[in-house]
Amino acid sequence: LRTNEHAEHELRGRLAKLIQIANELSTVRSVDDLCKDAVKMACDKLGFECPSIWFRTHEPDVFHGSLGMDALDKSAMSDTNGGLDPESPEGRVLVRKEPIVYWGDAPLVNAAGRVVNHGGQVFAPIWDGHDVIGHVSMDNGITHAPITEHQCELLRLFSGTMGY
Repeated sequence: LRTNEHAEHELRGRLAKLIQIANELSTVRSVDDLCKDAVKMACDKLGFECPSIWFRTHEPDVFHGSLGMDALDKSAMSDTNGGLDPESPEGRVLVRKEPIVYWGDAPLVNAAGRVVNHGGQVFAPIWDGHDVIGHVSMDNGITHAPITEHQCELLRLFSGTMGY
């Protein structure tokens, strides 16, 4: 019971921080600044490990990494383009428009596209009001701590601050 109470208390605190983040992100002047600030705040205020932001391109099956946080807590441009498999976690979010996708033990790649670890990943869509234009993801490759249901929901809500 105490564990549940602690988890609920922690979630309430992070939801309050999410409102602060949404307010701060609403004043940024560019997409680059939005991504940079969002990734930093996702780590610092929400406790996400290795978040990254990806956007669809004008090519229907290609997405492009914008910014992510690597395992050394350093911002890393994710300049890789990826083909979009509709059955992949990214495809399930970008094509099938699932609100949240949890991927268990998955290969974790760095900004150069090389597998550097294995761990859990969570993906949530970024909407522009009508369409899914990208996704926010995070993994647990640093601590390998279990990704909780609350973290998944928080990532889904956080991704909502990125669009529109």
